[in-house]
Amino acid sequence: MKRRNFLKTTVAAPLLMGLNIADGAESMLPRFAVISDIHFSGGNNGCVQKVSRTLKNFIAKGNLDAIFVVGDLTNNGQAAQYRQLVSVFGDKDVVPESQRVVYMMGNHEYYNKENNGDSTKNYTDFCKQPLHQFIDVKGFPFITVSINGGGENSYNADSQKFLSDKLAEAAAKYPDKPIFCFAHIPPRNTCYGSKSWGTANFYPFLHEYPQTVFFSGHTHTPIGDPRMIWQDTFTSINDGSVAYACLEQNEVDAGKGGYLPGNEQPGNVQEGFIVNVKSSEVFEIERWDAVRNEEILPRWNVNWKNKNYAKRDGKPAPKFAVDAKPTVVADGTSYTVSFPQATDNENVFRYLVELKDGDKTVASYRKFSVFYLNSETPKTLSVKFEKLPEGKELTASVTALDSFDNRSESIES
Repeated sequence: MKRRNFLKTTVAAPLLMGLNIADGAESMLPRFAVISDIHFSGGNNGCVQKVSRTLKNFIAKGNLDAIFVVGDLTNNGQAAQYRQLVSVFGDKDVVPESQRVVYMMGNHEYYNKENNGDSTKNYTDFCKQPLHQFIDVKGFPFITVSINGGGENSYNADSQKFLSDKLAEAAAKYPDKPIFCFAHIPPRNTCYGSKSWGTANFYPFLHEYPQTVFFSGHTHTPIGDPRMIWQDTFTSINDGSVAYACLEQNEVDAGKGGYLPGNEQPGNVQEGFIVNVKSSEVFEIERWDAVRNEEILPRWNVNWKNKNYAKRDGKPAPKFAVDAKPTVVADGTSYTVSFPQATDNENVFRYLVELKDGDKTVASYRKFSVFYLNSETPKTLSVKFEKLPEGKELTASVTALDSFDNRSESIES
């Protein structure tokens, strides 16, 4: 469990938090929100309530120059799903008429089986925006790119050329400023989630523009993980999801397919960013849990030029409390090991729970910390073991690992 605080806010929060004041210097710099993966389904699965709550919570923070919705607007790209989207974003009680919203297509927009419908036509008919956009917000460049099909590498030659050309144009016109880019799929092997669900389409030319700040969605990985921001030759940041959450493949035993344990309750995870541009080099990212209206602290203060989030190792390792011990409860032939969560300077990601016969491990399980519940993260976790060897006196051992695989000292029963 992350050792961190959470900040609940009300409509008055911008004044309390020192955000953009209308007549202050920061009001001359961009402030924008980034969300994705809203997955309108056309049915009654709660997406209307989830997206409405997310938008209301973000807009209540005040002074957003734009809201960027980074793909997977719908679950299947069907007209009924777009009508649902328009009903929410067109509701003036949810999104004020003056609020700018910028859309782009994700891969789910191409899952359209409705009379072999034209997915792109549905997008342009209902969203009434181009597939790709190059816009200026308060003197800073913003580039959006829609995908052209249902796979991670479905950005076609025209889309790749648009991004490459506009990066070159922005670098020439805004030489000392970040170039904010938005596309649904993250560049492969950058931020967390991109190893399993990233694209290779943009990677060759992104390295040519160190001022690129690339926002993506698609992975659904929780933004409380510090690996959601990556810096090397450019900056790549993933905004999580409004619909439900995933982990990288095979990260924990209870999520081998990539989905989170407890994913049958996707309303537990609705996340996104508010970005405050502080100068031509520095921008600040507020990470928001829209379910609980909590800010996940600390904020990320990012320098695109100095790459201050590059080459992080996550140290020091997690720690358990001095008196922490696992407990074991037997029930017939099954045994439940319970243990208190550890703390970390950034994030405890999972636990290795082992049953040992001396130095020999006879059973083990990798348990996810469930950090995405933020202030509601349980203080203790449990793992149930069955079919253990008979006639053995076993020891239960628990080790905490952070997102960078730094290991705590183990605690034993």
